[in-house]
Amino acid sequence: MSTFDDDSDDLIETNSSQAVEEQDSDEAEVLEKAPKTWPKKKRAGNKPKAEKEGGKRKKPLMLGNTLKFNHDEIRKALAKMLIVDEFPFAFVEREGFRQFCKVVVPEFVPPSRATITRDCYGLFIDQRKMLKKIFNNLSSRVIGKSVEKCLLEWNLKRVMIVTVDNASSNDLAIKYLKKIFNLWDGCVLNYEFLHMRCAAHILNFVVKDGLKDVNVSVFKVRAAVKYVRSCPSRLQKFKSCVEEENITCKCLICLNIETRWNSTYLMLKTALVFRKAFKNMKTKFSPYTKELIKQPVGGCSR
Repeated sequence: MSTFDDDSDDLIETNSSQAVEEQDSDEAEVLEKAPKTWPKKKRAGNKPKAEKEGGKRKKPLMLGNTLKFNHDEIRKALAKMLIVDEFPFAFVEREGFRQFCKVVVPEFVPPSRATITRDCYGLFIDQRKMLKKIFNNLSSRVIGKSVEKCLLEWNLKRVMIVTVDNASSNDLAIKYLKKIFNLWDGCVLNYEFLHMRCAAHILNFVVKDGLKDVNVSVFKVRAAVKYVRSCPSRLQKFKSCVEEENITCKCLICLNIETRWNSTYLMLKTALVFRKAFKNMKTKFSPYTKELIKQPVGGCSR
């Protein structure tokens, strides 16, 4: 029995050692086949769009193929930038800006300071024409609604007088306001004084009608004053003529405004004081005479 038991123990020990050796060899084989580094976990957000959708990856769109280079539009945008951000005209000639343009838009040639000045002035002229067109097309209803909006903002319900000029659109606007005031229960003195015509506007028409007899003379004086005040160099030449004529008056010549009759009076008054200086300028500076000859004869409202 003891012999059998010993043999059994030896057999069990032999089998167990063989099993351990086989397990060790299997583990070693698995470790050899295993990757040397732990694989990184892929995130869903990092997958390409084409892979998520199950299709092939497309090439990125080239913006250069869709955008068209427009030199005029870039110059207009540059002029707007100078106006909005209040940059000096010399900004376009600075080295940093020109280097920036070479990198961003190599085809664009930055304009000079004089050119961008003309572009800004042209932009101003275009905007002024647009505003004039808008104001010329204002209907009586639009004017009335604008006044109504202001009254609501100011919390005013009862209005006694509205002063306007003699335009026909204002007459219709007053009629619209009367309807609004009736809804607000804001009638004052039965609207007897609601429509008040501007006395200064009427006086301006009277003076302009009286100046028709001397219209040509007034226009010539205005053309001379406008020439002198158009640029600093011309004004400096005029001042030198004033000194030569020993004119001691310290006031400056002024240009009249169409809607202000008193500005025409002030222009004629100062022009009489500097009459000798204008004659001196006529004899010494030929461009002054040539410029006045080019001016067409018209009304003083030009």
